Amino acid sequence: MVKNIKRTGLSTQYRKSLLASLICGVAVMFSAPLVVAQSGMDKPKKIENTPFSEFTYLQAQPRVDGVLEKQWESLPWFPLDQLMVGSVADKDDFSGRFKIGWRKEGLYLVAEIVDDKLIDQYADPLVQYWDDDTLEVFVDEDQSGGLHKTSYNAFAYHIGLDNQSADIDDEGNARLYNDHVVSQWRRHKNTIVWEAFIKLYDDSFDHRKQNAPVKLKAGKKIGFMLAYCDNDNSPEREHFYGSTFIEGQDKNQGWINASVFTPVTLVK
Repeated sequence: MVKNIKRTGLSTQYRKSLLASLICGVAVMFSAPLVVAQSGMDKPKKIENTPFSEFTYLQAQPRVDGVLEKQWESLPWFPLDQLMVGSVADKDDFSGRFKIGWRKEGLYLVAEIVDDKLIDQYADPLVQYWDDDTLEVFVDEDQSGGLHKTSYNAFAYHIGLDNQSADIDDEGNARLYNDHVVSQWRRHKNTIVWEAFIKLYDDSFDHRKQNAPVKLKAGKKIGFMLAYCDNDNSPEREHFYGSTFIEGQDKNQGWINASVFTPVTLVK
């Protein structure tokens, strides 16, 4: 490097100045932190800046019938206000909130959804179900996080308007899990009241065998997220709103990666 500078015929003072600048530049290059691009598919850190961190025990078992009952009154509402796919929706087009509690047998959920058009494009519940109007329940039984696209490390139940629940199995195929989720909704003027009962299964689940759901108890930690796919009669959903803030530009990570679910503790 020094020899090349001398060959230019520049003054000694200028050569010294230029050499000092080069040395300084090299030092800055090697002292600067190395930034490594991440795909977002590995294991993002868990995000906890969401309005819920605990689910409360329900003293009485709700009826899953699309009607709000008294046992829901003491539980707080949580918003579905995090846009994950598509454009921002007008309030008359979509808005949502939900309550959730637990009993030994599983989670109980009630959602209030404002949706001016209900769309179910395909009779087959396993065809492009994510582009219909769909309530989507994400649950990680042991809050372990990590990838689950083709494993039972976690579930992403897409509950259709026909109350059937679809997800991808460990072979990469769409499959119904109607024995995992019981669902019923009713329209009340411009609002849908959608109730669901969700059994939790650990990562030893195998759809080829008999499986027993996990019994819930106070202190148990799970990963959870709720979302709603809104279609207004287009080939694809226009809006996808969830309960949980997800970092980065690609916010549609829940169906692949349980590390973006909200950490929740069951309390009594």
